[in-house]
Amino acid sequence: MPSSPWCSSIIICPKENQVVVGFDNSFVRFFKTTNSEGPREDRLHSRFHKDCKNCPAVDTLSFSNDGLVLLASTRTRGTIQIYSWRFPFVEFQELAPCRYHVPLHESEDNGTTSAIFRSGMGNEENLICITTWTQSGIPVLIQPQDGHRSEIRTEASTHQGKLGSRIQCAAFSPTGRELAMVNDRGHLYIISNLNSNSFEVRRIATSKELTIKSDWFAMSFMSLPDEEAIVLAWTDSSKAIGYVKKIPVKYNVSAIQTIISSFHVCGISIMYDAGVF
Repeated sequence: MPSSPWCSSIIICPKENQVVVGFDNSFVRFFKTTNSEGPREDRLHSRFHKDCKNCPAVDTLSFSNDGLVLLASTRTRGTIQIYSWRFPFVEFQELAPCRYHVPLHESEDNGTTSAIFRSGMGNEENLICITTWTQSGIPVLIQPQDGHRSEIRTEASTHQGKLGSRIQCAAFSPTGRELAMVNDRGHLYIISNLNSNSFEVRRIATSKELTIKSDWFAMSFMSLPDEEAIVLAWTDSSKAIGYVKKIPVKYNVSAIQTIISSFHVCGISIMYDAGVF
């Protein structure tokens, strides 16, 4: 199997039986955790080029919450392309209706930050959320079947602040009924009413330390023993500091207590911030 020099993205299947790694030149490799077999490899641009020597890196990889759908994204010049696999992840396809265009003058920007899939339930549609860290890109929800898309914005007349276009990351809740986003001001938003024409967007927390793009950022909804929470983790390489922040999502925002502790791991200071609402 030919080697690829740089890993650009990685994801673990919710069932923990596969690790998927994205590389330069649009390579995706599937590693099984249940045996010692060598990885299987897909080349996302193999249908366009015989050899992928100058193809873009795999910017993002993500599994749906049920573990049945895998998404990958690449960015070629001004176009973000979305690829999908369905269990058992043998074949992939490009979701052409989900192509997302970014102005070429922003090619030096940090590009795609999230391409995530929500499996529809009942009469609900499947949804794909795409976010970027760009000047003019707008977070969108796309129905992959027909390409219908809805931009996610905050109303200028509200006190929620501007969601903006520079988004660190996005994550669907376990039920798929809510969507969390963090922007360049460190504001954490919850978006609900995802199946309607009018989203509800509300800001629930702010991380003042998170005001620049972090290449090492992760966010997830978590069910803890006594609460539901969103957990954020990121690093600030300029200060050699790592942060972990827990934000409960089922309590009144009016009563806030914050407990911050720090410790050092391998020379990096880790700040743990448990916001108790």
